[in-house]
Amino acid sequence: MSANYGVPLRAMFPNAQIIIDRFHIIQLAMKAVQSTRITLQRTINNKHSRVYKLLKSNWQFFITDQSKIDTTRSRLFKGINEYLYPQDALQLIFGLSPTFKQDYKIYQAVLRAQRSRSFDEFSAILSQYEPSHSAMDQVILTYKKNLKSIRNAFLQTPSNGRIEGINRRIK
Repeated sequence: MSANYGVPLRAMFPNAQIIIDRFHIIQLAMKAVQSTRITLQRTINNKHSRVYKLLKSNWQFFITDQSKIDTTRSRLFKGINEYLYPQDALQLIFGLSPTFKQDYKIYQAVLRAQRSRSFDEFSAILSQYEPSHSAMDQVILTYKKNLKSIRNAFLQTPSNGRIEGINRRIK
C-alpha cells in the first residue's frame, strides 16, 4: 500500500491489475489497534493495576478474530491471573477508552468483511467511519486511497499470506 510501489508499478506495467494482498489489509488495521492499545496502556499510571496488566499481558487477545473466541466459557487471562469471560475483559477496557472500543470494532468489522469476502461490507465500514484522532484514522484514509486495489483483492482468490508467515518466522 506504500506510495513508493504504486508509481513505479503503474509506469512499468500500465495495464496491470494492482491487487493489495489481504494479509496487508488486515495487518494495517491490526497495527492500528495495537497502537491504540499501547497508547491507552501508557496513560495508566499504576503499573500494578488490573487494567494495565490486562492490556500488557494479553495483547494477542485484542487482535484475535472474535469468531475464534469462545464466549461461552471463561478463560484465564495472564498477568491478572483471573478467569473472565472474554466479553467481560473487553467491557473492562472499553469502559476506560471509547477510542479503543471504536478501533477494535472497526478492526473486527474489517476481519469479518475479509472473511466473508464482501467488498460491499468493507465499503460500508469506510463510509460510516467517524474519525477519532487515533491510528485508525490513518488506516481508513489509506484504505480509501487504495480502494480500487483493495476491491481487486476481494475479487481475487490468490494470497501471499503463507509466504509472509514464512518470512516472519525466518526473521
